[in-house]
Amino acid sequence: MRSTLTLLLTTALLAGGMAGCAGLDGEGDIVGPRGGVLVSDDGQLTVEIRPDALEEQMAISVVATECENPAAFACYAFDPWGVMLAAPAWVVFDGQAAEETSQMQPDELMLQVEGPEGWTPMSDANYDTDEGTAWASVMYLTSVSAVAK
Repeated sequence: MRSTLTLLLTTALLAGGMAGCAGLDGEGDIVGPRGGVLVSDDGQLTVEIRPDALEEQMAISVVATECENPAAFACYAFDPWGVMLAAPAWVVFDGQAAEETSQMQPDELMLQVEGPEGWTPMSDANYDTDEGTAWASVMYLTSVSAVAK
């Protein structure tokens, strides 16, 4: 009887855990209401999703991609794309790690976001000239690009 109960509980827990992941393709990191930190596949873009920005867990990835922004030298896309966040996520681009920025002054780096009107500068972007980094916030998962001013 005890082994039957253990088997039933184990099966229920596994089924419940798998149901919570329904629709995930297995790509990306699982991020949920607790928030999390994602790093792009090339290591140059870090994304901090704040606690309570997401209502439920989901697999999220951020990857370097071909850029539809002609002014950009680096582009990143989120998957899934277009997910709205309840709190802003911080996006940090490491300009020192980018080969294209080796001849740039750190204050020449600008971040842009893809929105309904196309590519626009991120309005709250900040730059650390000593570290060669740029950061800004996003309210939805979209495409981000690094551009030389």
